[in-house]
Amino acid sequence: MEALPGPGRGLRAHPARGVVGPPSPAGSRSDDAMTAEVSVHFVHPGNPFSQEPDGIVSVQRNFVQAAPHPFRFTYWGVRRLGVAEPLGASRLRFHPVAGSPSQRPRVPVSLRFAAAMRSASRRIDEGILRFDRIESAVPFLRSPLPKALFLHVWELSDVTSPRSDSRWRGFGVPYGWLLRRVIRSMDRVYLLRPELAADLPGLTPQILQRVRPFGVPVDPSMFRPLDEDERLAARHRLAARLGTEPATPIVLFAGRLESVKRPLVIPEIAAATGRLAPPPHFLVAGTGGLRDGLVESATRLAPGRVHVLGGVPQSELAELLAAADACLLPSGFEALPNVALEALACGTPVVASSTCGALADLLDHGAVGEVAGPDPRSFADAIGRVLGRSGDLSKACRQVAEGLAPGKVNAEIYEDFRSLMPAPATSGSPRAERAAPPR
Repeated sequence: MEALPGPGRGLRAHPARGVVGPPSPAGSRSDDAMTAEVSVHFVHPGNPFSQEPDGIVSVQRNFVQAAPHPFRFTYWGVRRLGVAEPLGASRLRFHPVAGSPSQRPRVPVSLRFAAAMRSASRRIDEGILRFDRIESAVPFLRSPLPKALFLHVWELSDVTSPRSDSRWRGFGVPYGWLLRRVIRSMDRVYLLRPELAADLPGLTPQILQRVRPFGVPVDPSMFRPLDEDERLAARHRLAARLGTEPATPIVLFAGRLESVKRPLVIPEIAAATGRLAPPPHFLVAGTGGLRDGLVESATRLAPGRVHVLGGVPQSELAELLAAADACLLPSGFEALPNVALEALACGTPVVASSTCGALADLLDHGAVGEVAGPDPRSFADAIGRVLGRSGDLSKACRQVAEGLAPGKVNAEIYEDFRSLMPAPATSGSPRAERAAPPR
């Protein structure tokens, strides 16, 4: 397959003619271009101030935090319970257009949000539109504004697979049709995995020129290793909370309690690790529809060793990750889960399912964790190996995460977004009109 141009390379958007020739070298850009304001509109059924952001919202928040000064952001989203302190409030305005009492209501939030955005879209007349779900882009298919789609999937089939917890599962044909329509309207399509471009529906050489890779960043100011005294204090606090000893091995799961994350296998894994000396305790941080089943199974299979914490704010999650001996991801499938990268940034090794996409590739050599098969005994064996050398893995984990700072991961995307911004109008003239990209 043809190699993808990186962000900031390849073709660029012209304010009047859509996508045209290669960008000018960075050194030749005018000072006005580098300091001109770049306005970005997130259009996503999320809450940027949530205390328990999902993976996509975490990626978006890191994009805001590390953005250069000329960038400003507006977030068109969904109001939910649990709002943290404003993040980058001077540059991020939040406009909730719909409300949701939970993460998984009966009527999908994404559909309610897309319907609400049909009227709200008339209030957006400038800047770049950023979409992280295809449904959110539907009200803007005919918009002349620059548009960028970020696809947070490892395989397109993951979305429609019967194993998925996506509402699109089992609807591969309509999903493919809608994805084709959305991609054709975009000026940029960002992929976690460049090879995924070969599977995009309706791909043409012209559309391929708009495709770019993107990465998952980690906030190093929040997710960092604890020094020896800090970690000892954190372990003592955790032991007092759980009724254990500070030296008791701790394995942490953090994520939604939904089928794709396979939380119900955790008690089985805990039972299988009962033969280890001392047997580890398992912490479960997250909320979801499988909580009651998880508690019942834990009480029956591993009494007293599986602790369901409920929702955990990110600041507390960061300390738990740094204090834990291992991070567990038994998911049916994942792309590149944020919590795994956050664990590595804290110096904590990861035990993940072999179906976890890029993460499985990252862990396959064993330097920063272990890959396990789908059965509980395989996970128990992998956890035993990690606990046997967790101290040795800490430095390697941090080294892997060093290149994941938001500023580094997003640097070329910021430049690419600058190239997408329409040229400012000259004094006394109307703002340049921008045509939609040719299809």
